[in-house]
Amino acid sequence: MNKQENTVKSSLIEANELIKAVLSGKSKLSLRELTEQVGQKLWLAADILGIELD
Repeated sequence: MNKQENTVKSSLIEANELIKAVLSGKSKLSLRELTEQVGQKLWLAADILGIELD
């Protein structure tokens, strides 16, 4: 696996973990913080894959 693939994989895993933590009540993140962090992870993955998000 190359560096870009690793970055995409880790970004998606991290976004998933953030969502699971909030839904299970194990996170102190506000909804705004969650959306910002998950959004950053998804935008990074999409950018590497060449997918345009609107």
